[in-house]
Formats: sequence, structure tokens, C-alpha cells
Amino acid sequence: RLNFALTASNDGLFDMNVVKAMMFYSPRYVEILGYTGHEQELKYTSGEFIDFIHPDDQKEVVPHLQDCILDGSPWNSEYRLRMRTGEYVWFNGRGRTQLNEYGKPLRFAGFITDITQRKRIEEAKS
Repeated sequence: RLNFALTASNDGLFDMNVVKAMMFYSPRYVEILGYTGHEQELKYTSGEFIDFIHPDDQKEVVPHLQDCILDGSPWNSEYRLRMRTGEYVWFNGRGRTQLNEYGKPLRFAGFITDITQRKRIEEAKS
């Protein structure tokens, strides 16, 4: 059921092991960014996760993301991600941290949703 729901949502799932700084991207997440998952280009690290974010958006998104990871609060941001082609596309990212019994972050997981069409409509109205 979960796999079907994930496929139906058209969202990409990510799961960060905060302790090891390693990433898991669902097949849909990888596909959304234009990869197949077999490329040697993907490093599956938390640094790579940040590097995909547009440099202009990193200034706001990364500190907010880091705060949410540390304190366990929900994360919700709109930002651009770099596709395999080099083009940037708008996404809404949402996630939450799993903390250990001492309040230290273990994992951070969430979803990305392509919101490019909505952003284009909003831009056309301005």
C-alpha cells in the first residue's frame, strides 16, 4: 500500500541518516531530477542533498533545514533544485526529524513536490 501511495503521489521521497550524513532517494525522487539511479554522478550524501538546491535559495533554506533537523520541528520550504540537465525547477520540500532518546537527530525524512507550474502562474500574475 505504501509503495502504491508513493507512486500515486508523484512525489519524491528522501531519507537522510543524519549520523552518517548519507541519503536515500526513492526511485521517483531520482527520476524527478532527471537521473535513472544508475549514474555514478549521485553520491547519496547530505552534502549532495544541499548542493542540489539553487545557490540563491540555499541562504534561506539551509539554515531553516538545519534548525528543523536539530530541534525536530517540521520542515516546509519552497526552493529550486538542480536537474541533471543543469536547469532549476521549483519544489516544495517537507520533512521531519527522528530524534533519539536524548533529543539528538538520527534521521530526517520527507518529500519533494514539483510546484513549477504553480510558480509560473504566480509569476505571470505579478
